[in-house]
Amino acid sequence: MKCKPKIDFGWMHPRTVLGILLAVGVIVSSPDASAQISSKAHNQRTLKELRRSLMMDPKAALTGASGLEIELKQQQPTDANLAARAETIWVQAEAELRLENYPRAKSLLDLAEGTIRSVDGATKVRADIELSRGALAMKQDDAAGALAHLHSAFNKYRQSGDGRGQSVALQNIAALYTIANDNIQAEKYYREAGEVYDGDVILSIYLGNNLGNVLLQLERYKDAEQQYSKALKGAEKIGSKTLQARVYGNLARSRLESGDLVGSGRFLQKGFQDAVIDDDSIVLSTLMATKA
Repeated sequence: MKCKPKIDFGWMHPRTVLGILLAVGVIVSSPDASAQISSKAHNQRTLKELRRSLMMDPKAALTGASGLEIELKQQQPTDANLAARAETIWVQAEAELRLENYPRAKSLLDLAEGTIRSVDGATKVRADIELSRGALAMKQDDAAGALAHLHSAFNKYRQSGDGRGQSVALQNIAALYTIANDNIQAEKYYREAGEVYDGDVILSIYLGNNLGNVLLQLERYKDAEQQYSKALKGAEKIGSKTLQARVYGNLARSRLESGDLVGSGRFLQKGFQDAVIDDDSIVLSTLMATKA
């Protein structure tokens, strides 16, 4: 019986031993490396949850992002760590923006941008920052500045392959043209937003509803109703009575302006039913205005 030869590494230089181990595929993972991988996965999960909570509860997102930023500051400042820190700061800035704390939002956006100034890549975070700067400029009635930031955000999202981000940027550009009463351009950008990405139900609801509003202004009532119907299906899919009531209100307005009083009354009735279920006073007042 042949015995396996025993390899004695004692006489070899440590670097030679390491080379042999790597050559035969022996990989030893250090506890520090495993901890870094685990920490990165935790950060990514938390950031994803924070992004999701921004729309529904910006205060909770603000608190959570502040806590994560403290955690990240205690870790090694690698490029990945700095990018994650910049993202947590951006979440705080976006939350402050939604809470209408505009000076604080601007300060945080500057801080987020400064955090990744020396980092290669991080294109998606840079796009997020530009998107928020565009929204902030819109709030401050700086249309030219808003348009520049939003186009910059779109280009960066495209570079990073983020279809959803591209759609959001395009919808914001469309909203800017709507404010300027340039409904032809608004329609163009809303349609482009729908073409580039359709994988988010809530985003599709707002797209259908807002594009419907633009088409209503253009007196293209059948096209507007088609978009409202898409938005309504989305609202029904997620079970939001408030969103359903808002879309029903727009459908009623479209029928009213096209001269269909019976159809308008039917949609109004459905809107009132859904608004009462969710006890949404804002939607109820809008429906009452349409009824009047």
